Amino acid sequence: MKLVHEKVTGHLRVEKTQSQLQRRGYWHNWRRDVKLFCRNCVSCNKYHRGAIPKQGQLQDTRVGAPMQRLQIDITGVHPKSDNDMIYTLTAVCAFTKFAVAVALPDKSATTVTQALIDNVVLKLGQPSSIHSDLGREFENSIMKELCGRLGIDKNTYYAVPQ
Repeated sequence: MKLVHEKVTGHLRVEKTQSQLQRRGYWHNWRRDVKLFCRNCVSCNKYHRGAIPKQGQLQDTRVGAPMQRLQIDITGVHPKSDNDMIYTLTAVCAFTKFAVAVALPDKSATTVTQALIDNVVLKLGQPSSIHSDLGREFENSIMKELCGRLGIDKNTYYAVPQ
């Protein structure tokens, strides 16, 4: 039982251990013994991460044309480049999967909006909608003004913490 739980299933749950053990042997009350063994496993209890967080329903993400939906996000803080850039704005067209990455010195609303206009809208065209997380660089009056003037729908999603 110890070999199956530790080596074969890699400290996975009771069900996986029972499934693998069922293929290899049988004894009276073996399922109960596996539950007790897994509950008392030091490695499993030491690294238990708790219940899996609930997630929302899947959303329809189909698009039918290039630049119908632009998905944007900021990554960083990265190591400082030679020209003092530490963030990256990424913009991906949901239809073509064409990606644009723009180095940024900070993630202020004006910097992000200007980079989006200069590197995406003026070069690739105006998207019908922009999809982002709830970062302050995307949820502000400047971005709302941009989307309002250009007629862009602004959508958000809730990022699940890892």
